[in-house]
Amino acid sequence: MSEETAFPVPGMECSCVSNPSGLSDALTSLKASADSSFNEGDIRTAVSIYDHCLRHLAFKQEGLDDKKILDQGMFFRVLNNISLCLIKLKAYNEALNYSLFIVSQEPGNFKARHRAGLCLEALGRHREAVDLLREGKETVAREGSRHLIEEYYGLLNRNIQAVNEEIKQQEGILRNYSIDGRRDEKLKDNEEAKSDSKPNSSGWLKVGIAGVAISAAAYLLSKRLAK
Repeated sequence: MSEETAFPVPGMECSCVSNPSGLSDALTSLKASADSSFNEGDIRTAVSIYDHCLRHLAFKQEGLDDKKILDQGMFFRVLNNISLCLIKLKAYNEALNYSLFIVSQEPGNFKARHRAGLCLEALGRHREAVDLLREGKETVAREGSRHLIEEYYGLLNRNIQAVNEEIKQQEGILRNYSIDGRRDEKLKDNEEAKSDSKPNSSGWLKVGIAGVAISAAAYLLSKRLAK
């Protein structure tokens, strides 16, 4: 998405204002068109139309510098839908940014929280996913549909299992490191013990040379005495 149309931005005011020029009906129709494209599997077209909706939902009032939101409810629904489209396109980092923005503005928005969890899972950030999803599990259990509740808790449980696997792997690495360290020490001790039990060839060589030298000296001495 372009910088011009990539809403929202940090610090953007999200207050509702009166409907200028009766734009709401047109935007509702535009969003319905994007929904239709999404349902038909044309994800990129859906993103483009949702993006167009955002440009008209966030507008500047005359005499004011900050942007206002025409319909806050629709604004967050469109952002949520864009996030879902980006997940379908495997643009997880961008989808995560949209979802986390919604959660920051509407902590009870469990759809956005669920989609942020999906992104974090896809990015391998399982601990963050668990923390995020745990914060919203009571809300989704109270207000979500049965299908969403099952998906939400299934996602939470998958990430908990992934975290547990990470912990096991880390413990296994530490355990193997410790075992390998002890094994290396044992092998070293064994090698030293074997070394001590073997004849010292250099020692034997020295003894042999000394023996020859003594014998030679004795022979020479006996010859001298014989004279």
